[in-house]
Amino acid sequence: METPYRTLDGPADAHNDRFDAAIRHVGFVLYRDRPIDWSINKLVNQRHDIIAFATAGRAWYRCGSERFEARRGTMLFFPRGTSHSARSDPKAPWSFYSVGFHLEPTADGTLDAFHELPHRLRLANVTQISDTFKQLQRLWTTREPGYSMACRGLILLLMQQYAAAAVRANRRVPHSERLQRIIKHLHDHVGHIYAVGELADMAGLSESRFRLLFSQLTGSSVTRYQNRLRIQAAQDRLASGQFRVGEVAGQLGFRDVYYFSRLFKRMTGVSPSAWSQT
Repeated sequence: METPYRTLDGPADAHNDRFDAAIRHVGFVLYRDRPIDWSINKLVNQRHDIIAFATAGRAWYRCGSERFEARRGTMLFFPRGTSHSARSDPKAPWSFYSVGFHLEPTADGTLDAFHELPHRLRLANVTQISDTFKQLQRLWTTREPGYSMACRGLILLLMQQYAAAAVRANRRVPHSERLQRIIKHLHDHVGHIYAVGELADMAGLSESRFRLLFSQLTGSSVTRYQNRLRIQAAQDRLASGQFRVGEVAGQLGFRDVYYFSRLFKRMTGVSPSAWSQT
């Protein structure tokens, strides 16, 4: 049965929904520890998309007219068919993970979205990313029961983190750390309705400045962002079958269940009761 609803609307959602894919198969998972005289010349892999992660040392890359450095904390992404050349720094040979896989788009535009990602990113959570690659390599090597499924899941996680980091990099705004803390607070307290002035005070910014920067960072107004969070939470709770419509409305701070129902239908295309039955 085809699901009779659409995803939440809005600029941020429309952009974020582009990054949705599956992993058809995994071709290889390698770890190279400071290989001497390592280099590749115009490598084109037509079968596999490739991600790599530098854990030590340094390498120099060339991809088309683009030249860049890879060092600890650098993650690389080359969609299949991308020509790239590289060499390790002879004074500081790099150590790195490399993974080949087939990324399969799940909707129109998904493949384009991944192909638009930069080939290189410096990620902030280096230890976490490194641990994920280490776990991926261990699973691939030991071949434990269900290893293929686990490897595909870890690769998807890495690709999500890569895409999210790329989007955040394009949305750099002043005081982004303060705003990210506010956004986390909203997610952690999804049932509480905050006035803009209240959030601005928490961020230590004027209300007008907060409104502007929040919109630049999220692509949404404060009110719309909070409504989207609450409706997303309502979708999950109703889909679980454990809550009635009135219960969900109350849990998420809606005093008027009829307003909740109207907002839910406007943002999802169906009523809460119809959603709970899908």
